[in-house]
Amino acid sequence: MSRLLKVRASLVFCWDTHLTKIKRRNVVFIVNASNRYTIAMTDIEPRNWNYYTMYISRVIHGVMQEMGYSEDQIGLYFKMSGDTTVTKTHGRKSVGGINRMVMNAQYFGKKLEKEAKYQ
Repeated sequence: MSRLLKVRASLVFCWDTHLTKIKRRNVVFIVNASNRYTIAMTDIEPRNWNYYTMYISRVIHGVMQEMGYSEDQIGLYFKMSGDTTVTKTHGRKSVGGINRMVMNAQYFGKKLEKEAKYQ
């Protein structure tokens, strides 16, 4: 898999997260470490932070469904990823990319629509 994607296989299963406020709303950026695919979740309720890893996994699962992956494919992805662990981010390049996304989201925040998908 890593040769096909030209990345370390383990990074395909790694997601960096960043919590910020945009227009007085909590926004969590969930960024894949291998390809920088980003999910932005808004209006996070404080009770969800007690189940952080489960919540993030469900969000990723839902996005994969929307993208057209079958339940078998999604199940295999999570099986291959192994148990969820929380660690530091994946270096300066990853953090820099997340910071850039946050700055862009804050700049365009007034124009962002809740259900819209952006490139």
